[in-house]
Amino acid sequence: MPLLNTDFEEQVLKRYDLCMRLNLFITNNDLKNKYISLASGHNGNILYNTYYTSTFDILCPKIDKSRQYEDNNKEVVIDVNFQVFYSAQMIKLTNDNDNDEKIKIKIKRIPTGFFLKTDNSTKILNSTDGCFINGTFKLNDVFEKQYHGVPLIQVYSPTLCPILVEIVDKYDDLM
Repeated sequence: MPLLNTDFEEQVLKRYDLCMRLNLFITNNDLKNKYISLASGHNGNILYNTYYTSTFDILCPKIDKSRQYEDNNKEVVIDVNFQVFYSAQMIKLTNDNDNDEKIKIKIKRIPTGFFLKTDNSTKILNSTDGCFINGTFKLNDVFEKQYHGVPLIQVYSPTLCPILVEIVDKYDDLM
């Protein structure tokens, strides 16, 4: 179910010169279709709108109440596993001169880390392929009802360049 292809990437890179490719493997079947829809609209906006967004939203899954605990400040917090595995690369166009007559366009991929942003904190994720996204949040009475299925954190690239998002079907497709 690829949302991206090389032609689309080349079109985006001819316009912006540099972008981040974010590959996501979603283990939460309830949210997978929402992610596919989000990624499709997000990628289209990068190429077809005058302005792009340099962030991508990560949705809140159903909350596992067994992961709540009291922190050092005696506040009830909860660890949220977003059930999303990721890999990311910075990509850019490079000219590869095979001969004098033809300039071959090649896409260069560089593994990269990126940032996760919540309302009050920023977390840096490294470039390790296949890691999962998680976070700790204050728990209140409406947390689960208010946030399930809506964006809770955002991914953004280190350079604030456009982010191309690909939802992959298998964990092995992240690599």
